[in-house]
Amino acid sequence: MEDLMGVSLAQQRFNMLLLGLFAALAWILATVGIYGMMAYRVGQRMHEIGITSLLGASGGTCSGLCWVMERSSHSLAFAMGIAGAIALTRVMTRPPL
Repeated sequence: MEDLMGVSLAQQRFNMLLLGLFAALAWILATVGIYGMMAYRVGQRMHEIGITSLLGASGGTCSGLCWVMERSSHSLAFAMGIAGAIALTRVMTRPPL
């Protein structure tokens, strides 16, 4: 009976494995995309921050210009937290083996 059940569920298991692999790939691509956007936005402001620092601005002024990095890191942390929460929910609701 167990062999019969294993054969009948093989296609569903394969489909779920494939779906999980594609979901993991999508999560990795989203994370890389968010990181790329963060690096791009910070790179755009680096000259401005450098010139401001060169002209003798205080540390508070330069760190005030770094709000781009702060907002970008918040969005990256938010995306990672959402993905982690979804994954943890899936694991916690799975019935024991």
